[in-house]
Amino acid sequence: MAIYWVLWLFIVFFSFIGTSKYYELKILFFLFNFVLFLFIGFRFEVGGDWFNYIEMYELFKSSYSYESIFLTDISYGLINYISVFLGFDDTIFVNSICALIIIVCILFSSLDFKNRWVLLLVLFPYFIIVVSMGYTRQAVAVAISFLFFKSIINKKIIKSLILFLFAISFPKSAMFLSLFFPLLFLYKYSGFRFFVYFYY
Repeated sequence: MAIYWVLWLFIVFFSFIGTSKYYELKILFFLFNFVLFLFIGFRFEVGGDWFNYIEMYELFKSSYSYESIFLTDISYGLINYISVFLGFDDTIFVNSICALIIIVCILFSSLDFKNRWVLLLVLFPYFIIVVSMGYTRQAVAVAISFLFFKSIINKKIIKSLILFLFAISFPKSAMFLSLFFPLLFLYKYSGFRFFVYFYY
């Protein structure tokens, strides 16, 4: 339990300092995200769905074939398939790849923040500790949605569509993101312009 408090207090401390003052602080931010990658990707028997994912992985191992990809959401199934192909005994490869996607999405999302630590300050208590550590597929979809909304705000239609398809290939429940596509065409309205201004 102490490690959670240490990481949290580290984030709180550097939220007051920020990342824009010194080059070393920017490097520290990336190093801390690498620690989070290890924290999420190499956990063991941690998370609400841990044993469900283990059972699914055992199913992949016992019925190893290309068709096994479709036993679950396609991108998650593909990662499991590759993991079995590479000879991993458990989900360490699967979790680490998913953790990598999550951290990369966070890093790219943080580029628009003057103080990037504030983003971690918001994400750490629930998204990282609860969702990312417990519900792998859902966490990946949520992380991808960060970039999806960023693309929506920047009116990048093709990029938004690609990110949307990538998100729903983990849990199909990410289909709800389709409700936000109309925002691509609402920029002319003052309310949406205010939303974009507030975001930045």
